[in-house]
Amino acid sequence: LVIDNVPVLVSYIGTDLRYRFVNIAYERWFGRRRDEVVGRTMDEVLGPAAVERLKPFIAAVLSGEPVTFEREVPYRDGGTRFVHGSYVPHVAANGTIEGFVVLVADNTNLKRAAEEREQLLR
Repeated sequence: LVIDNVPVLVSYIGTDLRYRFVNIAYERWFGRRRDEVVGRTMDEVLGPAAVERLKPFIAAVLSGEPVTFEREVPYRDGGTRFVHGSYVPHVAANGTIEGFVVLVADNTNLKRAAEEREQLLR
């Protein structure tokens, strides 16, 4: 209930880069039901261009490093968006990485407003 009512994308992705869980925000962003996302790879859901843009962050989190970033990402079905993302590794008791939690906020409107304000101030 809580995860479905936060205004950000929340998901859990395994080390095979397949979605294990997504909140309802994924349905809204990508126009796909959860059961159409869970079990699919990041490439299938986000598109190759998005995954390519996110590769450094995916590599870092899979090595056990928490990652926070802001980046413009060209999603296949969600359009190009300026996002604030956090990837948090899921480290098992034995120290192996089992997957990672993803939190993504769409800051596209904020970014555009800031750019417009900057243009007006010039």
